[in-house]
Amino acid sequence: MPDRSAVAVTVLTLILLWDVAGDAIAQPLAHDRAMPGQATGSSEAFVVDVRGSTAERPANTLYRAPLAAFTSQTSIGPTQSRILAMDFSIAGVLHGVTASFASTNPSTLGAIDLSTGAFTPIGPLAGLATGEEPHGLAIDARSGVAYLATSDGAESTLHTLNLATGAAAVVGSITLFPDNIDIGALAIGCDGVLYGFERLSDSLLSIDRTTGAATKLGFSGYSPTGASMDFDNASGALYGWLALGQGLVAFGVFNRTTGGFTPLANGPDGQYEGAVRSACPPELPLFANGFEG
Repeated sequence: MPDRSAVAVTVLTLILLWDVAGDAIAQPLAHDRAMPGQATGSSEAFVVDVRGSTAERPANTLYRAPLAAFTSQTSIGPTQSRILAMDFSIAGVLHGVTASFASTNPSTLGAIDLSTGAFTPIGPLAGLATGEEPHGLAIDARSGVAYLATSDGAESTLHTLNLATGAAAVVGSITLFPDNIDIGALAIGCDGVLYGFERLSDSLLSIDRTTGAATKLGFSGYSPTGASMDFDNASGALYGWLALGQGLVAFGVFNRTTGGFTPLANGPDGQYEGAVRSACPPELPLFANGFEG
């Protein structure tokens, strides 16, 4: 007959193990813990002020600033003009895309030096149709796949982008029947969900990475003349920079459920294209039945 105390210890041990495993499975991911309306963590943003506002803040200058104190910016140096899309790769390279309609001066993919602001061209954006202008770059921080959104003012297209050459491959039209679509910014989170800011309706969209089909999440509450956004992968918050006209800039966070934008700080004046340098948190292990590692 088995020893009753030994059986009791075994049962208690199994209960404790089940409780620990259950807690690990039930813990929310980092991107679900981010609180809208506040800057979290210690990640750093890099922004290009494409407009400028004073002699002390000339156009096409690269700045860096902590998300938690965005107005405390440090000037790095001058960079390429008309950078209208940028994001960090997994390797930590800040990639930027210049915008141009001209065939003699095509839109170009490049790397931006974080110490000087210097733009090193990688290659022209091969594969774009006539009249397409890039307005959004989002690089998946887990897979490394780069997505590019282009627009001709009434229709937008989603591409994948080769970061080694600048070659773009069409995924599909970004569609939201019956509305026209004009994507002004693009961002992707650690969960692999792709978002776009739509300039005709001033709304946040989710976009299918395999087809380009879009779902409208909601009106931002603002009608900016320009927009940029990127995820802080460490906290999961989706930050944005909205140009509100006459040089006014609102820095804030988007609600990924409603599309609403909550401002956190104003200025300095200008118009920003921004990217956040941060890493995704480790993925939680999958448990087959709660006991395997």
